[in-house]
Amino acid sequence: MELWRRLQGFEFDDVDAAWPFSARLAAENGWTRAYTMRAIEEYRRFLLLAATGDEPATPSDDVDQVWHLHMCYTRSYWIELCRQTLGAPLHHGPTRGGATEDARYRRQYERTLARYREAFGEPAPPDLWPPVEQRFAPRRWRRVDLGSAFVVPRRAVSSAVVALLALLTVGCSPMWSDGRGLGVLLLFVLVLVIVRMIRRGGGRGGCADACGGGAGGCAGMGCGDAGGCGDAGGCGGGGCGGGGN
Repeated sequence: MELWRRLQGFEFDDVDAAWPFSARLAAENGWTRAYTMRAIEEYRRFLLLAATGDEPATPSDDVDQVWHLHMCYTRSYWIELCRQTLGAPLHHGPTRGGATEDARYRRQYERTLARYREAFGEPAPPDLWPPVEQRFAPRRWRRVDLGSAFVVPRRAVSSAVVALLALLTVGCSPMWSDGRGLGVLLLFVLVLVIVRMIRRGGGRGGCADACGGGAGGCAGMGCGDAGGCGDAGGCGGGGCGGGGN
């Protein structure tokens, strides 16, 4: 398929950029390099489904994060991708909320997973394309500056509490009577929490943060200039879905 050949040749990273697209995507989501590159490839596959189907396609949440960031690179998205590669605009359509919308996006996501298997001859990888119930589980996203705040996953807190209770039980021993055991306990819990934070650190970035203050930022390039936002027609895909989007 000619369109798939063009998508496979599409470059997301600017070779001259000190901080290219993939590095920014990894940093904003707390992903490893390997996972980030896989997410970009799944976004590439989503683009094919969205551009060729006769119904909207709905991405997984991680694939949607790639989409969000790519739209901030307005020239790359609207000119190089939509105009020159897809040949039509591909709009992003978040849910308007409500039970009807939720049901619609769930159906679209299930259908997208089915079309993925049909198009690529294999099921979508579940770590990047989770089942529908997991994809649309209630979530609360918020941008956090990790330079001014600590983000402690609930699982880390639970592990620390379990460890604390276990050590307190041991602490009933006379060897803790001089108070030194309490210091060891608190140090252990602190190290545990810090290690979990480092392993699971990261956050979701937004368009304003991703585009920064350079030329061609989010507010600096309108859709009309980018070429195609207001065009009639366009790709059949582009549904974003619920689950906190």
